[in-house]
Amino acid sequence: MGAPNLDHVHPHHAVAAAAVVHATIILHPHTAAYARFALRRLLASAGFLFGRKPKVSVITPTWQRTRLLNERCRPSVAQQTYGGPVEHIVVSDGPDPGVDICLPAHVPEINRGVSARNHGVSLATGDILAYLDDDNAWRPNHLERVVAALDGADFAYTQALCIRGDTAWVIGEDPPALGRIDTSVIAHWRPALEKADWELSDEPPDWHLVHRWVEAGLSWAFDPTVTVNYYVRS
Repeated sequence: MGAPNLDHVHPHHAVAAAAVVHATIILHPHTAAYARFALRRLLASAGFLFGRKPKVSVITPTWQRTRLLNERCRPSVAQQTYGGPVEHIVVSDGPDPGVDICLPAHVPEINRGVSARNHGVSLATGDILAYLDDDNAWRPNHLERVVAALDGADFAYTQALCIRGDTAWVIGEDPPALGRIDTSVIAHWRPALEKADWELSDEPPDWHLVHRWVEAGLSWAFDPTVTVNYYVRS
């Protein structure tokens, strides 16, 4: 499009028109950052528009619980009915002969799986990140349901059946709340970690992450379906 012809325009109007033609749009740094985030979020979810199933990276932190990892966690990932590509990244939170990928030190009361999850994120290649603790199990429909919920949301979560011996109860509600959400029910588009990522805190790490996402204005979706068996340790 060429420059407008100003020869037959009133002088005052000509000045105004020229100002419009030569104006430069300057975004506030926060606005520009959000625009970049929104673009990356849109690109990440673009596959939904073409019927493509996004790739999901499942991240599991572990430490010296090889039996539960191999008998409960890994099989539940392999049994998912989700029709898209899935990779399962298992990261040991310290020296562990049962796991190939490990971190050099383990301080459970400090790490709480945070360092291992961040390392898993750095290795992940999926558009969507999901999490499963080594002693828990997904029901076969978990990824199918939580990924479907992500269509139009930045992060999504389902419900978990908490099991302690002969006692069981369900957690998961809308909106997300402290003590009512667990790492193993959460999935999100990768750009969500640009707003808040896993970090050490006095709060439970999963709630600390979700709370900061909500505070940052990220959108969420809740599927009130029990898709996770969460085994409560004594």
